[in-house]
This record gives sequence, C-alpha cells and structure tokens, in this order.
Amino acid sequence: METIQILRGSAAIAQGLGNDLGSAGGVVNIATKTPRFINSGNVGFRAGSWGQLRPTFDVQFVTDRLQRTAFRINGAWERGDNYRVHVSKDRVYLNPSFAWRPDDKTSITLEMDYLHDSRTPDQGTVNLSADSIFNVFEMPHDRFLGFATDRQTTNTLTYLAQAYRTLNDFLSLRVAYAGSDMNQSKIASHASPLRNATQTGNYNLRSRAYSGSERDDKNGVFQLDLIGKDLYTGRVKHTFNLGFDYRWTDLTTVNTNTVTVDTVNVLQPISNKAPNVTLLQGDPVRSREYAYGMLLQEVMTFNRYLKLSLGLRYSQLSGTTNNSVSTSGGDVWDPLLGIIITPLENINLFASYTTTTSLRGATNLLEDRVTPVGASREKQIEAGIKAEWFDNRLRFNATWFHILNNNLTYAALNEAGNNTGYYIKAGNLKRQGVELELTGKILKNMDAVVGYAYLDAGYHDSPYYHEGSSPMNAAAHTANGWLNYTFFDGFLRNLSLGAGFYYTGERPFAEYTYQVLPGHNVQPNTKPFLADAYTTVNLQAGYRLDRCQLRLFLNNIFNSQGYTAYYRGGYLNPTDPRNLAVALNWQF
Repeated sequence: METIQILRGSAAIAQGLGNDLGSAGGVVNIATKTPRFINSGNVGFRAGSWGQLRPTFDVQFVTDRLQRTAFRINGAWERGDNYRVHVSKDRVYLNPSFAWRPDDKTSITLEMDYLHDSRTPDQGTVNLSADSIFNVFEMPHDRFLGFATDRQTTNTLTYLAQAYRTLNDFLSLRVAYAGSDMNQSKIASHASPLRNATQTGNYNLRSRAYSGSERDDKNGVFQLDLIGKDLYTGRVKHTFNLGFDYRWTDLTTVNTNTVTVDTVNVLQPISNKAPNVTLLQGDPVRSREYAYGMLLQEVMTFNRYLKLSLGLRYSQLSGTTNNSVSTSGGDVWDPLLGIIITPLENINLFASYTTTTSLRGATNLLEDRVTPVGASREKQIEAGIKAEWFDNRLRFNATWFHILNNNLTYAALNEAGNNTGYYIKAGNLKRQGVELELTGKILKNMDAVVGYAYLDAGYHDSPYYHEGSSPMNAAAHTANGWLNYTFFDGFLRNLSLGAGFYYTGERPFAEYTYQVLPGHNVQPNTKPFLADAYTTVNLQAGYRLDRCQLRLFLNNIFNSQGYTAYYRGGYLNPTDPRNLAVALNWQF
C-alpha cells in the first residue's frame, strides 16, 4: 500500500450508499502503489516470532523516452506459525499497475492486485462462567479448540481503471471502474457450550461440531465525477463535485450440514485429530443487487472567516435472492449541511449534519407477512474545533459527534430456533461521544501522535435489546499515542527510535437481549460480562546506511493480556503475546 486514508464524518457518508460505499462514522481507503514515473526498486525481507518469513519486492520504471508511460509491480510472500499450536498462515500478494499520460491534461491508470490467503481459524479460548461474569480461561498455547486440518482459504482479485482529464482552469473530469472477485472456502470446527451449561455450570465442557462453507462474491463499481474549483459568483468562491456511481454485486453462498463430533474439556489436553465425517453441501443461495446514486456537493467560501458546505445525494437499490421477489430496494434522498467558521487564522470551528440510508433488506416483510421492514437511516451531527500552531507543525482536533441509527431489524425465529423468513423491529442505536487528537513535530526530529475517544453507545426503544444496553465490543474509552525521534547529527546519525501505546477500556462481549437472537451464542436476559481494559506498548528502531535500512519491531513488550473477540459467535481471542520482528530493505 502507498497510503491509508481515513475519511470521517460527512466525508465518509457522502461516498455512497449507506452501510456500503458510504458509512456513518468513517471509511478506510487503502491506496495501492502506482507508477511515479521514476526508475527505482526495493527488495526486502522480514523475519519474526513464530516462524514469520516475508520477502517483498517493488520495481517501477518509465517505459518510453517521452516519459508518457510507466509500469510498476510489487508483491510479497508470507508464511508464519502462531503462538498457538496448529495455527498457521500462508499468503501471496501481487500488484501490477500501468500509468499513461497521453498529454499534460490527461492521466490514465490501470491497476490489479491478487491476494491468496490461507490460514487456520483460531477460536481462542472460552469464558468459564455465565455470560455476566468475566472468567476467561487463559488457555495454554499448546492447547487448540479446533482440529489440525481446519482451514480457511481466500482468493481475492481486484482491478481498477481510472482516467483524469483537466478540461480547463476550473473544471476536471474523473471516471473510474473498479471490480473484485473473491472466493472463500472454509472447513473447520466450532466449539460451543453445552445446552445445559447454565444449569450445571460446566462451562469448561464444549461441544465440537464440524461444518463447511463457500462464498463467491463478485462486485463492480463505476464512478463519474465532474469537479469544479475556484469558480466565482461575485465574491463567493465555489468548489463542487457532481458525481454519479453505479454498483452491482453477485453473491453465491453454499453451506454444508453441521455434524457434532465430540465434547472436550478445555481444562484437559484436547485431541486435534480431524474427524472422519462426511459433509453434504446444501443448495446454493444466490443474491444480486444493483444500486446507483447521484451526488452534488459544494463548498462555498464567502471570505476568510466563513465557509458553507452543502450536499444532496440520491440513492436507489434493487435486488433479488434465488430469483425470488426483491429482498432489498427503494430509493432515498440524503442531505448534507456543514459550516466552517475561522475566527483566527489558525483556528477553525465546524459543525455538520448528514444522513445516510441503508436500503438493503428494506422490502423484507415483518411477521404480519404484509408490512415491509423499510429503510434504516443514520443521522449524524458533528461539531468541533481544528487548530494549527507553530507554522502548522502542531495540529489539534476536537470533535463531538452524535449518530442515531433507527429502524434496526432482526430475523424472526420459530419455536425450533430456525429463521422464519420474516423480521422483527429491533429499535434504534444511539452513539455519541468525543474524539481528541494531537499530531505534529514537537522538534524538527521528533514526531508525535496522541489520541483519545469517549463513546456512549446504547440501544433504545427496542423489543430485543434492554434499554440503554451497549453493543458488543463498544469500549467507552480508547486512547493511543506514538513518539518517534530521529538523530540527524553525530555518531547516531540516521538512527530512529519510536515508542507507542494503545489502550482499550472495558467493553461487553455480547448483547443484553430480551430474547434469543439469530446467530448469537448468548443467553437472553443475562447481562454480558465486561472484558478487562488492557494496554499494549510497542517499540521500534531503525537505522539507514546509504540505500539499506534495518528496522526492529518489539510488540506488546510488557506481554499485556487483553481480548479482541467475536464472542457472540463463540470466538474469544487473546491479544498476541510479546513478539519481535526484524526487517531489512535495500533500495536501488
């Protein structure tokens, strides 16, 4: 990757359809490497704990004398075991790209990348008490809940073609098409508490079942944007984007039957020999969706003190499942409004109101078999301050946010616990809080990043969730920091040292529900346990000599024990224990 871009607030919502290309709260955009019209290369090798080996390469060159075309290809191979026995991974990545500049006003880029990822699903450990009590078993690393042959393999191919054309001093045109093909197959076990665990208290006993699944996911996105800048009406300057996007998906999933194999005691040695069972594939389920949208977004600059942002997006979605009646659809208008006030040259006050709408599942029927579920809409309000100090060497952001996600739904179950094909209203989810961030250069050779976030999240007006209860994994407090120092002179010249921490506060590992939810391995009317807060501390050192760079990574140096889990589905994974890696790169 070249860069990682974090789009937050209204910038994230305006990208596309709700809970899809656009999302309230944020969108992470990973920009892959493309030609920079230079002749250069880089080869590297990284080795680390648990048998990690990762050679890499990156080569780019100009392909013609006129400097109009260039090619780049980079890739990596990685293998590694794990601190837990029987767990391993194997990955291969390739990313070729081609760039063409037919004239000074036009650029065309073609990209493709391929990733093969084969790994062992690790179920981690278990909680040895009821859902309301935190009593996580520190499972020895030589004990594994699954079978030695458990495997999940994912092959992903993505491709992108984009063109950018400068029309004049004020207008430019951007057009792009991106596609992806992803195939994932999995055959693995799953360990869950016995049905009578609540009565017996034998949470150390786990029933192991064996099953398989396959997913074939194809997607495509076309985007067309007309971009305007420095256009004036009187004294008001306009910057705008008039865009159109079209997206399609074709998803096929196949699941096998589930075969219960045995019962294991996590407090005793566990056999990891694969069972001799026959899995039968069920009928494939195929769904297709088509969506398009149009967006007009504009920033009006009235003077040095005031800017106004306006936007309006129209979205439409339709889809079918197994050639049946549409299970998603409808259309919606979503507005955007923002204001930026600059009382001083280095201080900006801002506020915005934005909505985004999820149309997926909007035409699903409620239990009366007549009434559609309807769309789910998220409304977001933000307000804050951005300040820059010491010639932009130090930047401070403070943001208050309020996000309301209304009209949540979940599948209805019959008495046997199976889906009925109909849905129940599940109320609203409200999230509000504060984000603080300080970044910049404290000294000319010292970079710092410090962040803190407070989150108050809870369900409201819900027949499923207890009033005010938090979603799983919603920590009220999180914080992070990083400090990097580089020596420019003397004996230690070209040596860099870095240190950082990441803090995660208490958080529930399940939802607090009135009744059983589909796919949730929790007991209703039982408060979920709160996982303990934890902090990891990492160190890094680097040294550059001519074209060579050596880097050392020390992660979780205090061997902090925390859990980052998908507990409602039965997975409860500890953070990686103390580990290290060394990387060597040579540029040419």
